Amino acid sequence: MAEKIVEFNLGQSAVAILTHRRGVGILISRDAQYLQTIAECAALEQNLCENDTDLYTHPQGMLGFSRTTTAEKLAFLYQKILTHMHLNDSDIHQMIVGMGPGSFTGLRLGCAFANGLALGRPRPLFGMQMLSDRGDNFTGLVDEQDFKLALNNFPHCFVSVNGFFVPAYGKEPGPVLKLQGLL
Repeated sequence: MAEKIVEFNLGQSAVAILTHRRGVGILISRDAQYLQTIAECAALEQNLCENDTDLYTHPQGMLGFSRTTTAEKLAFLYQKILTHMHLNDSDIHQMIVGMGPGSFTGLRLGCAFANGLALGRPRPLFGMQMLSDRGDNFTGLVDEQDFKLALNNFPHCFVSVNGFFVPAYGKEPGPVLKLQGLL
């Protein structure tokens, strides 16, 4: 079956998910044309800060960060932002996920999460190339600077095809111990 190219719709709601570093960053906008504005807004009002989760509000959306491991907080943070915005998953019409380069495990989790949501409720899924303009070589926590860099060429940095995404790690994963004789 031929893959169909899908265009990004600026008038619809969107979620952007970044997991290429430690932690997770999720940006949800009621109208996708405001994704870059929300990411660049220095005057975001901190709406909620509890334990390791920070949520920042904007009239058109919300930006959230979790400061712990990605696997434990990805779905939790997504649901928390939706609840805070009085939205359901069905209100999100398109999804954007950071494709790499970056953390092997983080990228794998972000892509798997986005693929799972798109499988559960079909909607366009877009991949976003992460830029390596940061001097810290993708260490540290996901932050607003990552969204600013990733959305810099918005929406031209997105590529979409019907199907599932596989992350582009940018380098081979760390050493893997090969267990022999377990089959």
